[in-house]
Amino acid sequence: MAKVKRWLILGMAVGMAAGWSPAGIAQQPSHRGTVLVAPPSDKPSGRVTSVIEQPSPRSSLLLPQNFSGWQKKAFSVSTDPAQADAANSGALREFGFTLAESATYIRNGRKLQIKAARFSDDAGAFGAFSFYRQPEMQADQLGDGAVSDNDHIIFVRGRLLVQAAFERPSAMSAAALRSLASELPGRPQSSLSNPQPLLLDYLPSQGLEPNSARYILGPQAYAASALQSPLPASVVDFTRSPQIATARYTTPEGEAGVLVIEYPTPQIALERVRAIRDFLQHPASAPGSANGSRANAARSENPAPADISSPLTLAAGDDGEITLKRTGPLVSVIFGAISGREAKEWAASINYDAQVTWDEPTKVRPQDNIGNLIVGIFLLIGLLIAVFLLLVVFFGGLAVILRRFFPNYNFRGQDDMEIIKLNLRE
Repeated sequence: MAKVKRWLILGMAVGMAAGWSPAGIAQQPSHRGTVLVAPPSDKPSGRVTSVIEQPSPRSSLLLPQNFSGWQKKAFSVSTDPAQADAANSGALREFGFTLAESATYIRNGRKLQIKAARFSDDAGAFGAFSFYRQPEMQADQLGDGAVSDNDHIIFVRGRLLVQAAFERPSAMSAAALRSLASELPGRPQSSLSNPQPLLLDYLPSQGLEPNSARYILGPQAYAASALQSPLPASVVDFTRSPQIATARYTTPEGEAGVLVIEYPTPQIALERVRAIRDFLQHPASAPGSANGSRANAARSENPAPADISSPLTLAAGDDGEITLKRTGPLVSVIFGAISGREAKEWAASINYDAQVTWDEPTKVRPQDNIGNLIVGIFLLIGLLIAVFLLLVVFFGGLAVILRRFFPNYNFRGQDDMEIIKLNLRE
């Protein structure tokens, strides 16, 4: 019993010194996590088309329920590109189309029709934007790029391409669409200094016709582009996954065109520039032609030069002269009404600029530094030693203090007292 009392006294003394009490445990706040349960996703699976009247606030997929006073009254969603644009469904599929929503908005008796299409990445969305914009449209400051033509506005923001048609446009129409752009899902607006694909930056700027630049990812968009390219899709070879930037130009001689084709590797680009050169010199050698095998056999006896890294001008019959050049994975083709000297200058200005993006840390992270680990181990050892010494000093010092101020009190208890008895009578 005396031992229990002794340990209770020491425990209470330690607890009072540390500011702890049994009741304090119950007073500590409970840090319980909050679990957020998301509602079932409204994203359609498979090829689904639905029309919903009087939509609820949660039913919208791409477009908001309301913005700047415009209220959504009906909308339809689809994962089929033919529902978004039957005439250009193949081109939309090449750009990475994933979902489309068409909605009708009402405000003060006026109607606004909005179509939004989502693509797999920003480049595909910008490619679709360049595909739909027309030369007569005027550039506008909206999203990551916009053009307008009276009541029709097209703009791109991130992975979304939006087309809006006002029934009766007003002075506040542009402000309303800016409000819409800020509420669209995706990355923050203007988070990129240059939202367009980098390949378009290789196109010459001198004489560029407005809204003529196109970003192409497949043969359907290539065939539907307004540029009259002298190269068939089979020569470009879209099975090699090329990316193409095209544009029309106004020159003193008339109208010219530029193709900048980027292949995945320089080796593929070298192979394709030779194929393009051979096609221009021997049009019958195009893949699928009747004389292709005979021309290929003839070229095998006369192998092509190792490279075409300098501008090469070739006669192309009715198409006049065509200038070729390869730089890295890029193949540039300049054709149309343009002088040979100017065409070579344009080709010489197109040079591949390798941009290396290093996505690994440039220095060792703290958690990967073995030195920090060793230092942390020694710090922990030092901390444990310090705590041990503090406990020794505390308990030893407490015993000394209690005996100093209470010299007559036996803290060890009666049962623990030792009596030494001397038998002096013997």
